[in-house]
Amino acid sequence: MQTRKFIAFYCPTCHILTVASLFDQYDNHEAIIRTLASVRKGLTRSEVLIKSKIKSGGTLTKTLQELEESGFIDKYVPYRGTKDSIYRLTDEYSMFYIKYIENAKPSNSGVWIKMHGQQSYKIWSGFSFETICIKHVEQIKEGLKISGINAIHGSWVEKNTQNSAQIDLLIDRDDNVINLCEMKFYNTEYAIDKKYAKEIVKKVNAFSSSTKTKKSIFVTFITSYGLISNQYSSQLVQNELTMDHLFVEI
Repeated sequence: MQTRKFIAFYCPTCHILTVASLFDQYDNHEAIIRTLASVRKGLTRSEVLIKSKIKSGGTLTKTLQELEESGFIDKYVPYRGTKDSIYRLTDEYSMFYIKYIENAKPSNSGVWIKMHGQQSYKIWSGFSFETICIKHVEQIKEGLKISGINAIHGSWVEKNTQNSAQIDLLIDRDDNVINLCEMKFYNTEYAIDKKYAKEIVKKVNAFSSSTKTKKSIFVTFITSYGLISNQYSSQLVQNELTMDHLFVEI
């Protein structure tokens, strides 16, 4: 395994993603990056295989490993076991490039201002914020004042169609507490509304029912600028952090 060897840069005349790579069969690496860029929550290995159309076996395994070691993707181990690990694109520039630069027309004025107000930008911002949070789990533990407690973290997915739910970050602590982390990026303080409150309750219930855990579940919000205090935050949220907690030295 060599050092980072997959470089994307913008060509203003041809508007394409140009790849300079020392990887063998670098088209497989690009296919996986583009596949993962098309989804928000990540994909299992089998889903990557189907969507990227890469041949199964050693080729896929090697390509995923090289991208992971190079820092383009991360593999998140599910809660309780290694089955169906989730792969996510964690290179923020690759995601930004594919979504906003590759097909942009440099001659158009005010492109960024127009894109900034679109729903796709909000989705990209939310995904990027989640990725940054997951990269800073140790800082999250420090912010929760649990860095001295042994804990493991991972993701969790319930695929039951009647009770489906996904939690991107769980922190399972040895003091019989599990932090269920909700990560929300917003350009001001965030308010939990009735609809979202129901979604949180559904997640907690689905997780408790599926895992049969006896531990206390603390709903933990990590937001850009904090939560607005209302009836839903008072009823549901046990811990609250902001993005300032993600960048402390530990």
